[in-house]
Amino acid sequence: MTKGVEESFAAWNVSLDTFQAFALGLSLAGHCTTNILPDALPLVNGSFSASISDWKAVQKFVPDFALQGNLSTEVVLSDKDKAQHLGLTLQIPQLAVVNKGNTIKIERLKSTIALTDILRQQKIDLQFVTDKLRFEQYAFSPRASVTGSLTETLNFIFSSQGDLSAKIQGSYQKNQVALDALDVRVQSDLVFGKNQKKSTTLGLKMTKPCRVSFGAEGLALTPLSVQLMPVGKLDAQAQMSQNKLALHLILDALHLEPLSALVDGLPKGTLYAKVDVNGSMQNPSGNFRFEARQIVQKKSKLPPLDAAMVGSIESRGRPALNVRLDVPKKTVNALGLDTLEAVFGVPLLCTDGVLALDKRASLTGSVRVLGKLANLVKLAGLEQKVRGILDAKIAIQGPVHALQLNGDVQLKDGRMEDPLYGVLLRDIKTKLTVKGRTKAGALDGDLYIESSMGDGMGGSFTLTGMSKLDLSRLNMQAKLNHLRPLRRQDVRISLSGQANVTGSAQSPDVTGKIIIDNGALQLENLETGPSGVTTLPIQKKSNTVSAHQKTPSAGIGHINLAVVTPGRFLVDGYGLFSAWRTDLLISGYLNEPKISGTVEAVKGSLDFLNKMFKLEKGTVTMAGGDVANPLIDMLMSNTSNNFTSYIKITGTAKKLKLSLTSEPPMPQDDVLAHILFGKNANELGRYEALELATAMAKVATGLGSKTDGARKVLGVDVLRVKSSEDRGSTGGLAVETGKYINDSLYVGVEQSAKGPAGIVQLEITPTLKFELRSQGTNTQGGFNWKYRY
Repeated sequence: MTKGVEESFAAWNVSLDTFQAFALGLSLAGHCTTNILPDALPLVNGSFSASISDWKAVQKFVPDFALQGNLSTEVVLSDKDKAQHLGLTLQIPQLAVVNKGNTIKIERLKSTIALTDILRQQKIDLQFVTDKLRFEQYAFSPRASVTGSLTETLNFIFSSQGDLSAKIQGSYQKNQVALDALDVRVQSDLVFGKNQKKSTTLGLKMTKPCRVSFGAEGLALTPLSVQLMPVGKLDAQAQMSQNKLALHLILDALHLEPLSALVDGLPKGTLYAKVDVNGSMQNPSGNFRFEARQIVQKKSKLPPLDAAMVGSIESRGRPALNVRLDVPKKTVNALGLDTLEAVFGVPLLCTDGVLALDKRASLTGSVRVLGKLANLVKLAGLEQKVRGILDAKIAIQGPVHALQLNGDVQLKDGRMEDPLYGVLLRDIKTKLTVKGRTKAGALDGDLYIESSMGDGMGGSFTLTGMSKLDLSRLNMQAKLNHLRPLRRQDVRISLSGQANVTGSAQSPDVTGKIIIDNGALQLENLETGPSGVTTLPIQKKSNTVSAHQKTPSAGIGHINLAVVTPGRFLVDGYGLFSAWRTDLLISGYLNEPKISGTVEAVKGSLDFLNKMFKLEKGTVTMAGGDVANPLIDMLMSNTSNNFTSYIKITGTAKKLKLSLTSEPPMPQDDVLAHILFGKNANELGRYEALELATAMAKVATGLGSKTDGARKVLGVDVLRVKSSEDRGSTGGLAVETGKYINDSLYVGVEQSAKGPAGIVQLEITPTLKFELRSQGTNTQGGFNWKYRY
């Protein structure tokens, strides 16, 4: 980089010959010369360029955005005809911007701005062209042009083609905007039924030019007439100044359903509006009505509803706005209500020619709702069935800085049913009492709660206490007395105990003790599918951390809740009968609780392989770690004919180990043989051996059926694992598969470290069997004779 300074009789010349810089992924280059003339502002000649192709450094300043693509810009300065001119060119060959899952893609954008005689005439010529801009499912090509003088008149044109087609044309001069054309349309797909789609055009079109004037003399809007697409019309005219007020607006038949393509969750229905206000800012008068007709919420079973907000502006010494809710009796009854009223009075004040809320005067208002709650719950889209009589009365009064809020909300003869989880609560009585006020711009006061409910079988639940209206302080107590809230075939439970909730809604503290008086889990009645108990998939935590992964949030609130079962919780089904007791502690943060303690078996039995096993020991230990992976230690026994067999299950829920032992000690296949048939494995017949092999496969897979499934897939009758003791050799393990050709002939293949061996067995009598075995070049045969004493 070099600098040169030349001194002339009447001028100075300062030049920057070469400038280059590279920083934060940005490349800069340029040069310039400044001419300093006597009695005149300096004039600059030169150019500067910048480009970005690596966005990594830039993204550190905008971490919520992901950027990819190319961008370059050039600024040219000149002093032609002793006037300062500036030209700017922006080019984007391709750029993608991603924010919160939304992606904007730009292809071949070019924009030029030419400012002529910046210091005097201030003329501008802006041109903007984009080949394609894509946002979500919409793709269009916008263009814009702004020409004229910044001090006199600017003419502007915006146009677009594609999914968004538009033409906006007009001009701007001091305190006035003239709109000559306004036509904006969007193509969207509406969904009818399950899979039917229909393309529709949403937009608006101005039917005649209009002008908007603003400034010290107020605001004026010449008649504006807009056709809304596909259905609707808007007409408006306004004049608002210190001494005159005239506002007229009519919205006719704006259908909401087409707009649901742009705004998710909109109901069906039609909107209407009419506003007529006259007079002056100090003394206004008039009426307005905003109305919604035939409103139908998606998935709601309620009939179409109508409602309107009606109001007036009056001046009796000072202006005031009176508003009330106008709901037809038909709609009130459709909601299951007897009364639905809301009335408000808002004092107004004219300040600097603008009507605004008078903060010193008193507001008044009241809301009254009386009737059945069921249809309001349906309107809210809740899955739970809630019934009862709702009686709500709320009143407000006073200036904004000291507004009093008083009232209560009561629910009588309530009933709540959740079909998904089989919960049923009856005789619900709840009263919420509000005593509040505004203080220092915030809502201050107390909310008192008294609630009780039962299960219809003598059990009860109560909740009492209070909370600040801003939920900054909680003090609530809950009590359960033999509450049986479930109506299910697979689970029943009775709960007692108490819990306290303190702290705040953002960080509550929960303490207490819950006693499971008794309960049962019927395994054979467990449902599957959406209406049953589902098991959520548990994914292992990755050891790697993504560069975009956020730091784990801090803990929320605290919990210290004991859960105790005095040994009367039964688990029954599929041959298992057992009673359990628990002594658990749930502690830590509410959003990341830890569970410690044990779940122990009091008594139990298991029908395993058609034999009844007694539950000797059963313990599930929670150590405060992974809740879904506790430690398990279970032992079951069966004694028959001076022979005792044991089933032992140990390990974690995700990695269980099952083993079979006996007294006196025997190999595992002999233990199974004694459980099934009361004799050793080598004494079994063909079908007994097949059943033993199936049982061994189940044991080997932890009471599962993986080997049984593999046997079915392979299409074989036998799939068994043999030890060296079984085979009378030291060759290690072997796997045998085979199939019975008929009742007497069996053909199989055994695979071991010595290679494959073919086996053919022919049963001559139940006690006499001929076996032929071939392995490699060695073939041997013989008779096996068994006699059971």
